[in-house]
Parts: sequence; C-alpha cells; structure tokens
Amino acid sequence: MSHSRSRRPRPWHPLSAYGGGVIVLPWEDVLLSALVIDPSGTPTDSDVTEAFRDGVMVLGAGKVTVKPFRLLGHQSLQFLWSNKERIELKQDPANTALLLSRERFPILGNPGPVFLRILERFFPALLTPVHPPTTSNDTWAVFYAFDQYLWQPAAETSRGIGIFFTFGVATAR
Repeated sequence: MSHSRSRRPRPWHPLSAYGGGVIVLPWEDVLLSALVIDPSGTPTDSDVTEAFRDGVMVLGAGKVTVKPFRLLGHQSLQFLWSNKERIELKQDPANTALLLSRERFPILGNPGPVFLRILERFFPALLTPVHPPTTSNDTWAVFYAFDQYLWQPAAETSRGIGIFFTFGVATAR
C-alpha cells in the first residue's frame, strides 16, 4: 500500500491592517472617504508596535449617485498612494536569471577553484556579479468607475439591466 503525501492548501487570510479614516456625506448622494492604513498589515499580526514600520498607504474616494431619466447610477473616482518599498516589476532579465540560478544552485556563489575554472571556460556569464532587485518606494494608482442602469422594473431600484465601466492608471515600475 503506498502513501501519498497530500498537500494541504495554504490558509487564506483576508486583508487586514491597522489604520483609520473618515467618511463624509457632504450632500445627499455624495460620499467622500479617506483612509490611512499600514501597507503590511495581516490578520495574524496583532502587535500594534509594528504598525507603519515600513511605510504608509493612503486611499481616497469620491462617489456620486446619479439618476438620469430616473435610472440609478454611480460615478466614482479613487486613488491610492504608498511609500512602502516594493520590488519593481521592470527588472534586468539577465540579472533576474542570475539571481534565480544562484538561489537554485548556491554553489554558483562560491564555486571553489576547480568548478570556477570550468565556469570561466564554458559558462562565463554565470560568474557575472548579481545585483539586488530594483526597488521603489513610491506607488500610486487612480481609478474612475461608473455603473448605470439602462432599464429597471417599476419601483424596483435593486434590479435591472445596466452598463459598468472601470478605468485606471498606476505606476508600472
């Protein structure tokens, strides 16, 4: 009888962070909000002294309810900014390949005299110095979204046929 090792799924953790914010309703059908949160918060870390140790994340949003032709719709504008240091998406592919190969084959970091001569002769590119991944500590994003019912049954504002749209731009480092 053979035993197979079953892989247990990794537990899913919801987003959770220390922080605070305000929600303002300046007029009917207008909602404004602003939040400042810890960009590294997790539900398994309850140590408040660790909050904001590596940066901050600021979120803001404005949402307006509109009713053209008495059909419910919303328009919103949202932004995000953070100064947490993150690895950039754009990296030198050759450096990334060397970094991964040295992590997979640690002997490449200190090959010894015999293996060093073999590498120098046949694989000199593997001896190129590896640089740490490029990082950035300025991330931002802006999103515009709308939803608009085109048809709703009489006196039922929670059902209908509509269109939905979201567009955003963000740093792509």
